[in-house]
Amino acid sequence: MNLKDFAHRIKLTINLFLKLKHQFRVEVEDFFPDTWFSTCLNHYYFNEFSEAQKFIKKYNKPFYLIRLVKQVGNESRLCNIETEQTTFYESIDVFDHQKDKYGYSIPVPLSSGWYRRGENIHNPIWTKAQEDLPYLMEESFRRYVVAGCVYPLDEIIKTLMQERHPNAPDIFQKNVKMQLVAWMKKNAQRTSAK
Repeated sequence: MNLKDFAHRIKLTINLFLKLKHQFRVEVEDFFPDTWFSTCLNHYYFNEFSEAQKFIKKYNKPFYLIRLVKQVGNESRLCNIETEQTTFYESIDVFDHQKDKYGYSIPVPLSSGWYRRGENIHNPIWTKAQEDLPYLMEESFRRYVVAGCVYPLDEIIKTLMQERHPNAPDIFQKNVKMQLVAWMKKNAQRTSAK
């Protein structure tokens, strides 16, 4: 985790406590949670429902998901953007979800007012790396074998990621390694079973 990401998480946490006097909190996620850093989550605080509702309806930056939260004392409840009705966060699981092309379960765009889903779904850097995954795995494996399995797989993947996706965070390298190791184990088992 980089310093900017860590500082943003601290800021969000501190503001949650400092701004308890506000009745409404608008949570805006720029990208799907598994493909962004915490800097893509932002909170905006309001005292009146109408102010929060107006902010949400006029929000014009690209976003993935906007939720309205009603802060009642130390308790937070998901609030309907249209009706101001509240529910517990756990009940968001009952809302309709769909699988996207990467296999992630994402909320459907229409939500009866419990959230607004925009078109900004996955971080573009993550999307590029994900679409390049077959090449990354194949090339990493090739370099690993050509090196006589002497160089650590981590270093090979790190070098390849810096060549292909220099702005990608370190977690993407770990994802490539995990998938490559799983693929290698699967093929080793298949070969030994013959």
